[in-house]
Amino acid sequence: MPDSVATYPAGITAPSGVIVWYLDRTLRDQLASLGIRPEDITYVAFSHSHGDHIGNARAFTQSTLLIQGSEFDFALTAMPASIDVAQRTARLAGDHDVFGDGSLTIISTPGHTPGHQSLLVTLRETGPLLLSGDLVHFQYMWDHGVVPSFNIDLAQSLASMERVREMLTAQGAQLWIGHDKDFAATIERAPYSYR
Repeated sequence: MPDSVATYPAGITAPSGVIVWYLDRTLRDQLASLGIRPEDITYVAFSHSHGDHIGNARAFTQSTLLIQGSEFDFALTAMPASIDVAQRTARLAGDHDVFGDGSLTIISTPGHTPGHQSLLVTLRETGPLLLSGDLVHFQYMWDHGVVPSFNIDLAQSLASMERVREMLTAQGAQLWIGHDKDFAATIERAPYSYR
């Protein structure tokens, strides 16, 4: 969510009218507590260009935005555009191994939006985690192959879910579902860190 949401103590209703966003601490404040400024960050990537995922994109003007080319084009259609067309970008066309060592791989998972992407994080102690973005919103959607009616493309959504299922099995990875409150209650929060 954009940091500006923190200036609304009662929250702010998302453009869809379905969700009320709340923000106790801005992303800038959270980074500052770790001694990090947005300009210190080399790469930034978002799962997709909906406001609850890309709200702080313009804070990272010194970073390279890793984004699927189709999502870049889609983001420019939002009013106002959710990204700055002048921002340094690497427009991807599929999966992308960020550091070339398999530790952080962007996985192309279109369907929710044209260029939705998930993130496979391989940690030494925890093992591989797949951060799903909005590939699915809740565990029951994952378990039953449910695709929301507001997804851009049903067939792509289902194909991306199947691809991720195969990847989870092959990698032995855990699936982390970002919008699922019950799942979120099972994972540790900062200052704890997964290694």
